[in-house]
Amino acid sequence: MKLNSLYSSVFYIIIIVSASFFAFISQNQKIKQKEVYYLTLLKKLFDKWMLYIVKCFLRKDYEKNQKLFKERDYSSSLLFVSFLILTTPVAVRHFTGADYAAYVAYYDGIKEMGSSFFIHNSLEVGYVWLNVICRFFFDSYKSVFVIMAIATNLFFFKIMTFEIKKISLGTAVFVYGFTLYFWGFIIIRNLLAISIVFYALRYLFQKKPFKYFLSVAFAVLFHYSMAVFFVLGILYLEKFKKYRGIYPFLILLMVPFAHDILLYFIREIKWIVPKVDFYASSFSNLSVQFGMNVYIGVFWLILFSIFYKKLREANDHITLYFSFYFVAVILSLFTISTPIITRFIFALLPAQILLMAHLVRVFDKKMVLKVVLILFIFVFGINETRHFINEETYHMLPYKTIFSK
Repeated sequence: MKLNSLYSSVFYIIIIVSASFFAFISQNQKIKQKEVYYLTLLKKLFDKWMLYIVKCFLRKDYEKNQKLFKERDYSSSLLFVSFLILTTPVAVRHFTGADYAAYVAYYDGIKEMGSSFFIHNSLEVGYVWLNVICRFFFDSYKSVFVIMAIATNLFFFKIMTFEIKKISLGTAVFVYGFTLYFWGFIIIRNLLAISIVFYALRYLFQKKPFKYFLSVAFAVLFHYSMAVFFVLGILYLEKFKKYRGIYPFLILLMVPFAHDILLYFIREIKWIVPKVDFYASSFSNLSVQFGMNVYIGVFWLILFSIFYKKLREANDHITLYFSFYFVAVILSLFTISTPIITRFIFALLPAQILLMAHLVRVFDKKMVLKVVLILFIFVFGINETRHFINEETYHMLPYKTIFSK
């Protein structure tokens, strides 16, 4: 029997807040210098565990190796605890998530047909081969969920630590918790591809376009929708900079014809994505939809716009993140149910994680405003979490059921 909505919500909120807390203390130098009780205790326990491993498995003298751990930097260890807390519920689960049964069916189909499953179905080749590998090494469909959860969260944590000098890491983890975390229970292929693409943005910032496009190609192996980032990457390159001002004007001119253009494009690529008929039929019924989520998105967009100059001064990557979030909000004004649009919106939402985390850091010298902003994000995030948990598929199962076959 599933836990009810209230208990499930409390469980997930504890998970997200705990992960955010460990991410926060991993970054906060003042807390580490003061050696507060809980951190000191954690260090001692970690020391004893590590030294025990050294003694038992490496056959090294216990006393001699104590010096190796006295000056240890615990930031990475605390961040790993944050990662573990956030990843475990997604990785180790049983019939939690709307598409759980479908992914089990995919595994069984791939188990019977092998890589040829790709030829007869619309699943991306990367996901098919992952199932083939898991079948060979683990012979369990649960291994697919574990690997996908670890890989996805690993890339998202890498995204956040890439900007660690400019952001509040605890805020970033918390925002990830209510922004994209719950999609890890459902659209696991899409979310993994999104995490790879956002990880790859560093290569654009570092002027390494080949690595960026190679990473996007790898992401496309897990979800076709990420192919749009090839175009976005080209627009970002310096050699195309002088043409960037033309693109918004051309897009504005095409707005009246956008529906017909996109519908034609979808139908023409049917030979690439067999499932495109589903997207085409949904898109043909497109209607403008407004809801509370849209207004909330516009509110954050206005807030980011007000403080854009300060954000830009702190980190010039903000321009790209802001552009992504702007496009996500604009698209959400048109639809929140059409698959081909919502998948792209999901792909832009990591920008919200980084923007909120940057915004908190901007107020470091204005503690009152910083506290107010953090409390506002906290309340907003808890409300968003409750919104997700109202779905039956997110209700947690008893532990004995989670670990059952």
